[in-house]
Amino acid sequence: MSQGKDPREREREREREQSPVRFQRGRAVYGSRPPACRKNGSLGRMFHVVSLPYTFNVTAVAADNETEGEPVQKKQYTRPDAVRNLTVSKVTTSSVFLNWTEPQKEGLYYYRVQWATRQNETTKVEADCNTTRDNITEPAIQISHLTPGTQYTFRVTSLAADTKTEGQVVEKHQYTRPDAVRNLTVTEVTTSSVFLKWTEPQKEGLYYRVQWATRQNETAEEGWNTTNNFLTDPSFQINDLTPGTLYAFRVISVAQDKETEGQVVEERQYTKPERVSPAISIKGTNDTITVTWEAPPGKVEFYKVNLTSEDSPPKTLNSSAWSCSFSDLKPGKIYTAVVTTVSGPFAEDSEPVSNATYPNPPGAVQTVSQTTGSISISWDRPPNMETANYSFIISAQPHLTGENRTSNNSYILENLISGNPYNISVVTEGPMGYRSTAVTAQIYTKPLSVTNLQVQMIGTTNVSLTWDQPDPKDWYMYVVTVTHPNGTQGPPLKTSNTSAVIEDLTSGSNHTFTVSTEVPDGTISAGVSITLFT
Repeated sequence: MSQGKDPREREREREREQSPVRFQRGRAVYGSRPPACRKNGSLGRMFHVVSLPYTFNVTAVAADNETEGEPVQKKQYTRPDAVRNLTVSKVTTSSVFLNWTEPQKEGLYYYRVQWATRQNETTKVEADCNTTRDNITEPAIQISHLTPGTQYTFRVTSLAADTKTEGQVVEKHQYTRPDAVRNLTVTEVTTSSVFLKWTEPQKEGLYYRVQWATRQNETAEEGWNTTNNFLTDPSFQINDLTPGTLYAFRVISVAQDKETEGQVVEERQYTKPERVSPAISIKGTNDTITVTWEAPPGKVEFYKVNLTSEDSPPKTLNSSAWSCSFSDLKPGKIYTAVVTTVSGPFAEDSEPVSNATYPNPPGAVQTVSQTTGSISISWDRPPNMETANYSFIISAQPHLTGENRTSNNSYILENLISGNPYNISVVTEGPMGYRSTAVTAQIYTKPLSVTNLQVQMIGTTNVSLTWDQPDPKDWYMYVVTVTHPNGTQGPPLKTSNTSAVIEDLTSGSNHTFTVSTEVPDGTISAGVSITLFT
């Protein structure tokens, strides 16, 4: 068909056949050899062709459908597909990491990444967005130098190989992590509450989340207690805590999305332990004190018991039990105990309780003197009580009622009955009225002297005497002694009768006879004498 045509015409026909686009009845037709499209008048058409890249040739053809003008050529990329799966990760206070999936259609792509703070994103992007270079080839980028706790809009645009033709913008919103709070302190600590306060980051409009857990629960996520609502003030009081327990307290700054969190700031603190109410027991000893108490609510790491007394250095013992004994104490001293519950840095003292050790008993009772109506006694002071405050209680039975008190180590019992035995008791009374064991002795008053001493019969070598006892007792004995002319005394004669015969005397000599009353302990009355010649 084209053999008779001019060679130039055939060349133009060949170029038209090789062109990827032909116009046929006003449509763009693709193919290796599309038919020519003829239309009277000019062609003012726009065609969208999805492919990368394309060269468009447009040739004007005369009405004879053969005469053509010079072709006009235009090279143009179609818009690339948008990126997929844009994600924002590795968020810090000043940087984020963007990554995405490349468009499905294979080819050479570049990417433009833009970001702006949330308040600036509605303004002109070119003016208010920080833009990277437009020839990013990897589907990832890290963006730095951002402001903490700020919402940003991140945009990724795919670019064709000409680095100009843009695909659809893909956009993500993300907050940077806010700065951590500063100067977290735990104050106003009680047995069941603490008060947290902190310095806010410079960024305004942040929220805060507070968490707390006991030491043994902090490794388990479910062990943490969390505030029900986000806080806006830089302080918070936590109640209903367990006394004497170590807690971990956390404060987390949260961006305005209430999801993006800053670094956790943590402080540990004990709650104060509860006080105890101790009791102090001596169990009747003079050198041992036992302090006991009941375990308080909550927890206590250990107990410290401090025992003090005047003129003695304090004694301190630590205990994990609920009792503590002190030994080698001084007798007759008041001791005051304070039990301190200790948990962490906190030590809570109990109210002081006091008790005293028993005093030591005095030394043995000794007789100083006796009369018919009194007994004078003395004793040694109790040992190891040089600095103690004490007194002595003296009692005597029978016939005497009540007790006699003295701070001296001697005493005279008066208004007694002559020749009578008295069971005398001396005890040491120390602080708080505690008394030692008693030291006792049986001591007689002096009996009355005999009366009416008379001679009943005088022999050459013997004499018979009689006398009266004004206050006779069944236990009385009478002692008769003879003083010979040469001044010597013969052996005493003892009798329970009120008469006696004294023999073996020297005849015709002057003898002195003395009669005394004696009680069982050997105490004798004043003697009554008579002088006679045999």
